[in-house]
Amino acid sequence: MKTVKIKYNPYLLKTDITIDGKEPQSNSSLHFGKQRLQEWAEKFVKIFIDEYRDANVTIEFTGSLDDYNDLKDTIEASSEIINVAKWNHNCIQDVEEVEKEVIKIFNEIQAGPVDALKDQVIITSFKQATSAQFCINVVATMSAGKSTLINALLGKKLMPMAQMATTATIVRIIALNSEYFSAIAKNQKDEEVAREENISYETMKAWNSDERISSIDIYGPIPCVNNVGMRLVLIDTPGPNNSRDERHKAMTYGMLESSEKSLVLFVVNAMTEGTDDESALMNYVSDCMKSGGKQSRDRYIFAVNKLDTYDPENDSVAEVLDAVKKTLDKRDIVEPNLFPAAALPCLQIRDKEIKKRELRSYESLIEESDEFKFDEYYQLNHLPVSSRIRLENSNNEYSETELHTGIPSIEEAIRLYVNKYARTMKVRDLVDSFNKRLVELRAIANLEKRLRDNKAEKERLLSEIDSINQQIDSGKSSKVHAELINKIDVSKNVKSEVDSLVGGFQTRIDKIITGYTNKTKISKSEAKSIINKLQRQRGDIVAQLESRIQSIFNSSFKLTYDSIIAEYRKKLSELGYKTDASDFEFSPIDLIGGDFLDLDDLIADATSSVDQGDWKSIWKKVGSHQEKLTNWFWEPSNWFTERYETVDDYDWVKTWESNWVEYVNMHEVVSEYYSSLYASLNKAREDIPSHIAQETKRLKKVLNEQIKKVDQLLSRKLKELQESIDSKDKTQTEIKKQESDLEWMNGVINRVNNLINF
Repeated sequence: MKTVKIKYNPYLLKTDITIDGKEPQSNSSLHFGKQRLQEWAEKFVKIFIDEYRDANVTIEFTGSLDDYNDLKDTIEASSEIINVAKWNHNCIQDVEEVEKEVIKIFNEIQAGPVDALKDQVIITSFKQATSAQFCINVVATMSAGKSTLINALLGKKLMPMAQMATTATIVRIIALNSEYFSAIAKNQKDEEVAREENISYETMKAWNSDERISSIDIYGPIPCVNNVGMRLVLIDTPGPNNSRDERHKAMTYGMLESSEKSLVLFVVNAMTEGTDDESALMNYVSDCMKSGGKQSRDRYIFAVNKLDTYDPENDSVAEVLDAVKKTLDKRDIVEPNLFPAAALPCLQIRDKEIKKRELRSYESLIEESDEFKFDEYYQLNHLPVSSRIRLENSNNEYSETELHTGIPSIEEAIRLYVNKYARTMKVRDLVDSFNKRLVELRAIANLEKRLRDNKAEKERLLSEIDSINQQIDSGKSSKVHAELINKIDVSKNVKSEVDSLVGGFQTRIDKIITGYTNKTKISKSEAKSIINKLQRQRGDIVAQLESRIQSIFNSSFKLTYDSIIAEYRKKLSELGYKTDASDFEFSPIDLIGGDFLDLDDLIADATSSVDQGDWKSIWKKVGSHQEKLTNWFWEPSNWFTERYETVDDYDWVKTWESNWVEYVNMHEVVSEYYSSLYASLNKAREDIPSHIAQETKRLKKVLNEQIKKVDQLLSRKLKELQESIDSKDKTQTEIKKQESDLEWMNGVINRVNNLINF
């Protein structure tokens, strides 16, 4: 039996593993670098058994409770191949308590003896880190109850709610400690169109229908996130197929790309699960979730809404949830975080201004069946035991009925994700905002102390600093790195990934076209209804492809960028410099260039008229004959004469009754319609090398400019050090203060390190 000790630091993203007291060999795959625990946890069991050939272990874990639960759940899921005889957990301080302590230390620094730590830059940087934002992207298709769910999170009826599509704008709701919601509406050019200091539901409805308005920023209280330690931003996006602004489609798909800095809340309509629109979104989510391990799964919360609309006598909530789970499973979305919910009753509990009729209906459902207690579906939402206990013991925060709606469980999942992934990074940023400068000042003070009585060492160091500065001033330093930068070539890697990606989209197009192979004779009215579906599918393909190409290029170039800047980061590790990669946004290739064929024209060309009449028997005149009149004789004037009259002859006759009907050859329409997109994809594939070359050239220029800035910073810092070392001899009073400051700084640094570096 092996004894495995795992120490994971969520602030530094550092994992230390020992097996029977020894570190794994240098070539072992158990060295996970700066990966999150949730990224490597699922790989651990296989790697361990492959390398150590032992399936019996005891595991001792040092880290947070959340990370411990994730590791334990993941390893126990592989219990058929590994046996953990014993678990031990050395729990580190909760992130909330660490954050409080870091803020306390910062306040002590501002009141401390070292004036250089009271610089406005440090104060501003700390404040920015303190107010760090975290985004929740709320995504859904038509009539999923997305707006109602957002209103439930807000505790106020603010977003327009209706059975039909409602959201036609990008709405950002930024958490702000205030009594009401203010809002700014902007057009496609990001220009202000309207402003309200206290926005109402009616105004939001009017803005949403205003075609001038493309986005709305709302500032106000979000009660559900008061305790997450981050400034939360709820982003309400139009469904990809329900936007009047084409940019929104690409933005929505871009939000779904993997990022630890945001969470995705996918609202599923339990009544219409499986629609084409919803299917397209889920397929894309599946693609985004296939990398990143447990963190990727944690990042996506699937809220199955409107379950309170079911009739307990005729419907089964459990069966509906099982069907949704199977639908996700078919798309390789395995063990999703599935949250059954009733958003409207929750809103009615929280918003005292709206009618309670539906709420009473929901309360009666709960009384009739436990199926409608949506907070009790823990096996689907994977909330840990600690979260369940917290919810069950939150009587002062939530009412019993409110808990049953399932919305508090979603809020708990948000809190858990923020604590696990975002808040630890916030704490690290808080520490970095002042600690690097603190370490730098200590280094200078230590150096001065060491060199005070060592003139030879002092002269050697001053000479070395001077040499580095000369290299920088002459441009020699940046020239060396410019040569490395100019060797950057990501085209091969990007092209292979894009080739595979484009090939996948072309396969999708082939499947769409094949689906209409037998539809060569459908009514024009049906053809018209298919048009919208075809347009949405093509728009999805274009938007998804652009988003994915941008992601591929950014990640490829970022890797190269990191390798180039690594040496400089090493040089500046104690000088407080933090590189900014925000300038390295890739400009995606324009896949929409050229005119696409018009569907109406295509349908007109593919339309034929067919006479679908039929033979019918009708009573019809077929001729006439003469008949002798018999009653004329009674008139004396007609005696001795003959009179005749013409009589029509009728019979049942078969005749053709025409009924001209227009039919459309949809196979022909679809083939023609997608041929332009198919050709465009091929052209994009061909254009990618030159486009990548252009973008790489632009980004190389940006990188060279950043290197020059780094050199300038390095030069400034070294000259500052040079002046400090080369200054006139300090008085005894100055030396005594410096040593006192040094002792104080050592104490502060040790406290900080003990918090985040264990």
